[in-house]
Amino acid sequence: MNDIVLFTHVYRTGGMAAYEYLKQEIGNPRALRVHLEAIVPADYAAWAGTEIIVGHFPYGTHHFIPWRTPRYVTFLREPSDRILSHWFSDYNEERTWDAFIENVRERGNYGAIDNMMTRMLSSPSPELIAKGHDASIIDREITWVDLEQAKENLEKRYLFVGLTEEWSESMRWLCAYFDWPDPKYRRIENDNSTHRRPEGRKLPGDVMEAIYRKEIFDVELYHFGRELAIDYLYR
Repeated sequence: MNDIVLFTHVYRTGGMAAYEYLKQEIGNPRALRVHLEAIVPADYAAWAGTEIIVGHFPYGTHHFIPWRTPRYVTFLREPSDRILSHWFSDYNEERTWDAFIENVRERGNYGAIDNMMTRMLSSPSPELIAKGHDASIIDREITWVDLEQAKENLEKRYLFVGLTEEWSESMRWLCAYFDWPDPKYRRIENDNSTHRRPEGRKLPGDVMEAIYRKEIFDVELYHFGRELAIDYLYR
């Protein structure tokens, strides 16, 4: 098969759970988790039997594997929910709910790179991607132009956009399309879920507003991508 699925795994959006499920059901080398540094060096023998690679690589990484036809997919997550998940994914006991609230209110900081979905789903240049993860994703200044590019990529260049809050349905669509085993229920040995996060607590309005101001590009992108995802999943 010449096609290869490139799963753009934005941090804390359920990509690891997707990979763990596929690893269990179709196994290596058909499903691999790959870091950006392993993709950039051209290697025509790489991933000969691989159908999907999952990793924290941006859109545009396909330029470095021209011998395969890319089929991009990704999952999106409501921005404040993604940020909270990131906060509690750090196994630091000082990262409590109250500390999160205080950090946002007093310092405007929540320990995460801003607008990560927009950073990864827009189109960094091949030159930046070749320099590695930090240059192409973290250190790059993003603008409204990047947001519009990310929207265009999702609409025109991504085969599928799933939602973290609709994880089971999103995985069911993905597996059905590629004829992988159907995840009728969530049976995953290690899904990288956040277990320290308090259940049922809602962020105060001023904290939500502060997060949305900082994550403005991701907020816009999420609402745009959610409409695409709902079309795939339910219409």
